[in-house]
Amino acid sequence: FFLEFSLHLLPMHGRAVSQSKPKATSFSTFSKDYMKNLSAVSSLESTEGIVSENSFAAALDGLLEKSAGVREKSFLQCAGLLQAFSVPEWSLESNQVTLMEGIKKGFRSSSTERCLAARTAALYGISLGTESEPFFEGLKSSFEALISGSSDPLVKAEGVFSWATLAFIVGDTAENVEFIEKCMNWLPSASSVFQIAILNSIAFCCSSLPTPTVNNTLVPKHAKTIGSHVAPSFDISVRIAAAQLVSLFFEFYRDGHEMNDNDYDPYVLDGFMDVTQIIEDLENVKAKNKTEQKRMNILFAGYGASIEQGFCPFTEEITLHHTTSNYTDWCSIIQIEWFRDYLQGGFHSHLVSNELLHQIFDIDPSLFVNKVKISKEDKRDYKSKNSFANKERSKEKRRNQRKGIKNDDD
Repeated sequence: FFLEFSLHLLPMHGRAVSQSKPKATSFSTFSKDYMKNLSAVSSLESTEGIVSENSFAAALDGLLEKSAGVREKSFLQCAGLLQAFSVPEWSLESNQVTLMEGIKKGFRSSSTERCLAARTAALYGISLGTESEPFFEGLKSSFEALISGSSDPLVKAEGVFSWATLAFIVGDTAENVEFIEKCMNWLPSASSVFQIAILNSIAFCCSSLPTPTVNNTLVPKHAKTIGSHVAPSFDISVRIAAAQLVSLFFEFYRDGHEMNDNDYDPYVLDGFMDVTQIIEDLENVKAKNKTEQKRMNILFAGYGASIEQGFCPFTEEITLHHTTSNYTDWCSIIQIEWFRDYLQGGFHSHLVSNELLHQIFDIDPSLFVNKVKISKEDKRDYKSKNSFANKERSKEKRRNQRKGIKNDDD
């Protein structure tokens, strides 16, 4: 199998131009050394065939040791196995209690170990999928204590990322809204690193919520505060995260009202946020050099166009086994960025074999054993709450229209 990704900027009119979208930000807030080590472990486990049926259990044994060095190494081994999608399902399930105990212990240790524990928790949830609810429920109070009790912004960021990942996977609307409320309470006093994590986490959780929940609950209550973080006075990465979340709000607004081009008016939301000021702020971006300035210009112009048009101006393509799927909405692009950043070199393995990602991105597993392209109507209809197939009908209809696919009810 092979995997390809590309992002192109779509003009508002005419044929798409093949222009790569620069990466907005990285969700991996932890140290570069950690990411390098984890990628190396993931690559070794997946390419050299050294994984035995008991590898995960053996790695877990070290999480309860007294030596901090042993525990950190064990977290790296566990995370590497999970990132490479090398742990059998039975091993994930049978070792859940042991892992939970190890993570709780890690949350009470050094900053490095806390970050490792949080990332391992998220990777475990991604690997286990929608059966992760007991695991998530068992860690919720520990997550809150980790975030509220730490002064290290990296620990706070990793904690909120992990919490968001598990809440998204479990897929309970009330659970996600409750988490977003906590995030908004943390936002005013947060450092830049933590603010970036909060805003990206809110966007990720919003991407799976029903349209009425976003339009009728979250936008009226929080859009003004979030929109204010687009201002030039904030760190550039904070501005990017806020602008992308605001763009998502406008996509939800248009989807919820099934508007055509003549009906759409972004200033209808002016009562919930200062639309004029946000658009002005998006036109005010300065970078350190010409290369970075070009990247910022593309991103901020895209966010501005998204607000003015109600559509995501970017498209993402995923090619697996010569079959390409296109994603042209903010919800899907935010989800792809999130899982790609979390899984790093293991993203391909998860896309091929992980049922959770099949559900989210509407990937038909039979494509990996049958090269004949299957029609959309014949694809498996998954039941996950976060399934691409179960997202709002209006969003599905708009996506199909962009692909030129006739809807059944048309």
